[in-house]
Amino acid sequence: MRIGEDLERKNQMTKIVANANFNTNDSDLFVLIGTNRLSYFISNNNQVVIQESISLDTESLEVVLKRNFTLNNDFKQVKVGFFTPYSTLVPNILYQESASTTYLENSFRVPHQHYLLTDNINCIQCQNIYLVPVELYNILQQKFPNVTFFNVSTTLLSSFHKESLQFDEPSVFINIYGNFFQASVFEKGKLLLSNTYEFKKTKDFVYFTLLIFNQLELNVEQTKLFISGELMKSSEIYNLIYRYVRHINFMERTTALEFDEAFVAEPRHFYYDLYSLFLDVKKVDS
Repeated sequence: MRIGEDLERKNQMTKIVANANFNTNDSDLFVLIGTNRLSYFISNNNQVVIQESISLDTESLEVVLKRNFTLNNDFKQVKVGFFTPYSTLVPNILYQESASTTYLENSFRVPHQHYLLTDNINCIQCQNIYLVPVELYNILQQKFPNVTFFNVSTTLLSSFHKESLQFDEPSVFINIYGNFFQASVFEKGKLLLSNTYEFKKTKDFVYFTLLIFNQLELNVEQTKLFISGELMKSSEIYNLIYRYVRHINFMERTTALEFDEAFVAEPRHFYYDLYSLFLDVKKVDS
């Protein structure tokens, strides 16, 4: 399968500039980085004024940051969300900071030259322990002295948790980012499942999605599936998954941010992960 219709659409995105006057030095910067791509938006008084997605396949992060005039400013606030498959959730009641590395080692083989970070996800009473490449961490820390780091799954879980509270029955949330998707299942605000899956073909995506339904004994005819990220309704993935799951909904980008007519052409479920960084999430570093 050519996952291309969705990924190609995303990778070809050019910079979007809103029709607004603003002072970059009085604005906030939100960055999502992972899978050889950097996406960011700048907000001024809660209005998205600039947004861009940049491939890191041919240029390093350091080069991109140096040559991008927009990013060479003093921002009031900088939030960076890392997409990383190296993460695990630990309930607060079991969490011990001294055992952070052990938690990760019990989940996967820990790679070298990675920095360990921890986010507190208060809404589900868990710590999100994860690894980010040391080189990326150091470059961003040096570039933005006032930066706060997150795992993007932290802000996604917080956002999905809030959405799930309006339903009495279990709800499945999937956010697609590159060849990965992050899945979360909530029931009345209680987290039932959270995992990241890598897929290379349409059948992989469908298999993992149905596996989630089977593991939790969810009814494919009744359970709502909410999708955000890089998926078009006309895609092969959507058409195939719809054969099995009847209630598929696309997420809407947050109403806490304002978008003018320059963003009309962008599907409203795209960049849900990037916009989730706008949430006010308490940060705890280990």
